[in-house]
Amino acid sequence: ADRENVTRADSEAACAQVGGSHCQGHKGAEEEEEEEEEEEEEEEEKEEEGGEEEEEEGEEEEEEEEEEEEEEKEEVEKEEEEEEEEEEEEEEEEEEEEEEEEEEEEEKEGEEMMMMKTSI
Repeated sequence: ADRENVTRADSEAACAQVGGSHCQGHKGAEEEEEEEEEEEEEEEEKEEEGGEEEEEEGEEEEEEEEEEEEEEKEEVEKEEEEEEEEEEEEEEEEEEEEEEEEEEEEEKEGEEMMMMKTSI
């Protein structure tokens, strides 16, 4: 931007020395050129901003997808833990039932032995 200002100042000084219609046209052309450059810069800025917005939106979507995947993982883990707990509870219940049955059998055997002893 500084170079443009210096060259414009030089150009204006040269035109002022020469004077005439050529210089007036020259100034008009310079102004048009500057306007075009400004418009191009504005367009580039808009494109960059648009690209940044798209990039941000893409990042947000990725983050949302990652969060959803993480939540799904957590749900699956939670379900697996619950299933394991249920299986453990069932195993414990089965073991308790087996122990009760063994105790009952031992009691019956003990009663039978007592019966045999008393009958003798």
